[in-house]
This record gives sequence, structure tokens and C-alpha cells, in this order.
Amino acid sequence: MSDWFKGAVKHKHIKSFEYEAFETMKLIGEGGFGSVYSAYSKDIDQTIALKRLHHSIVHDNEDSFRKFVREIKIITEVDHNINIIRFFGIVKDPTESYYMVLQYANNGDLRNYLQNRSSKLDWPTKIEMAKEILSGIKCLHNANIVHRDLS
Repeated sequence: MSDWFKGAVKHKHIKSFEYEAFETMKLIGEGGFGSVYSAYSKDIDQTIALKRLHHSIVHDNEDSFRKFVREIKIITEVDHNINIIRFFGIVKDPTESYYMVLQYANNGDLRNYLQNRSSKLDWPTKIEMAKEILSGIKCLHNANIVHRDLS
């Protein structure tokens, strides 16, 4: 496991949550890297997203775990920007799977939101959304981070 990751958790640079503090977990998305759940956090007192790294990736594929840790490093560098999903910390479940505890976007991802609502948005709203997206991208670029999923 990454020394940076262990140290960041040990020294509380990354908050570690208790798994039992999450209720009503519901699967909302899956990918090759892991799964995303919505859940209610008793600690934060709101619905959050839990992005789970597949158990086998942690134990069988060190390169994928490094990518997971890299994603945590990146998000901790930019989560001060209001237009970037907020990172709250991590949690480990009883099977030793890790989850990132993230802000829940109740309208789903931007692509789906725009596909479902674009025709209903007026121009002032579209312009404001574009400014917010650009603010987030500018924050990423100022931190020398390239977002690879902007299609």
C-alpha cells in the first residue's frame, strides 16, 4: 500500500470514516475501477457518494491501487473549488475494500444532466453553467491536472 496513503490517513490529512456510519447504501454506477453508491452519512448528516475500489484491485493489482491513491491526491489538491466534487475522506469496509467518500451530485453526472435537460435550459442558465465548468477546469489546470473525461 502507498506510503503516502498510509501516512495521510495516520496523520489525519485524510479523514477516515467508520463503515457503520453509512446507511441506506444504493448502487448508482459501476465501472472497471469500482462501483459508486449513494448512502446517508450519519457523521456528515447528508447523502454522500461512496466510490468503491474493487477489492481485488487493492490486493491483486498494485498499479490500480496506485491510480486510486493518485485520484485521492488529485482531489485533495482541488476540492477547495466549489465547482469540483468535494472529497470528505475514505472508509474501509469489513472485506477490506476502500471507498472514497464524496459529495453526492443528486442530478447525476453533467453529461446525463445536459442530455436530459439541455433543451429546457435558458441561455442565461447555460452561460452560468459554462462559467462554473470553466472555473473547475481552470482550478484543475492551475494544479497541473488534466481532466481526461471532458467529451
